[in-house]
Amino acid sequence: MNQLRVFVLGATRSGKTPVAEKVSSCLRFPLIRAGQWATSSFEQKCESMDDYVQRVTAHSIASLKADFALSLNYARRSLEGIPDAVIDGERNPFDFVHLFDPKCDLAVSLILAKDSLIRTEYEKGLLTIWSYLDWLMANGFIALQQHRRYELSCLYTRERPSESKAVLELDIGRITSIAVSDIEFMRHRNRAQ
Repeated sequence: MNQLRVFVLGATRSGKTPVAEKVSSCLRFPLIRAGQWATSSFEQKCESMDDYVQRVTAHSIASLKADFALSLNYARRSLEGIPDAVIDGERNPFDFVHLFDPKCDLAVSLILAKDSLIRTEYEKGLLTIWSYLDWLMANGFIALQQHRRYELSCLYTRERPSESKAVLELDIGRITSIAVSDIEFMRHRNRAQ
């Protein structure tokens, strides 16, 4: 069987990292952080989360202008020799199209009920990824279980975790249990083919 990758998609502060961590832990899959290539080389001081998002986005875009395949190459190196993985935070449509295998991979999309959270032009890449997944599903290239969208009831904030913790834990538990079930479906389907 091919590798099985779970992509956890969402804008900044949508709760994707806690969901990815929980899914990774439950499945015992390694966790790959798609944006690690950019954040590890980003050393500017930031006054707020919004300031950080703007600055790290500018840094990412400048780096990709110098080498457009930089993030894709980072992801491929990170996935080398790993049959199954959870990938947290992919926003680049070019990378996603090259990494997502419609035969066996899954995508979990997190959308905040009150606010789309698409704050930067770079994060608008998520809209392209979601359109691509819709296209794959509409044409029968992926099953319903391969792309689940979840509308979260609150914004996840590391600054004020107590306000969102209880609700987010319920959301994470629900999402994780469905993801585990979907993975079992994919493994069974792929064995049968």
